[in-house]
Amino acid sequence: MNVGHIAHRYAKALIEYASERSVLERVHSEVLTLMNALGDDAKLTSCIQSLSEEMRRFLQLVISNERAAYLPFICQSFINQYNRLQGITTAKLTSATTAPDLQQKVLEILHQTGYTKVDFTSDVDPSLLGGFVLRIDDLRLDASLATQLKIIRTELDDKNRSIV
Repeated sequence: MNVGHIAHRYAKALIEYASERSVLERVHSEVLTLMNALGDDAKLTSCIQSLSEEMRRFLQLVISNERAAYLPFICQSFINQYNRLQGITTAKLTSATTAPDLQQKVLEILHQTGYTKVDFTSDVDPSLLGGFVLRIDDLRLDASLATQLKIIRTELDDKNRSIV
């Protein structure tokens, strides 16, 4: 069984369990906290001590089934499923420089096109040289100068090879 199937099944079970007990929002918050704590033993210990009974029982299930190594993937799958269930769209804008006007425009366009709940983040990556890359859930729009130059370079290389 692959990691994606394992993560999806455990995350789905946690969503169903939390929904049945009407604690989905709290469990979502705790999964986010747990994901941030993974990789830092001190944070993880503190995090586990503060978890609800539902989350502790879930972690015991994961550990008893020898799936602890999959926990980061399970958490990410839970967050993805939670967002889908709640109608939340994740969007990330990466630009070559800080671009608050572009961020605002992207948010406006998303809301105009029917995305009412958007988990929006932005990042700066100077290697893009100019332009931006926008990810909306699993979709990617690459309008960066670096990618455009790469495409031109590839086309020129292909044409030069065909001449020789």
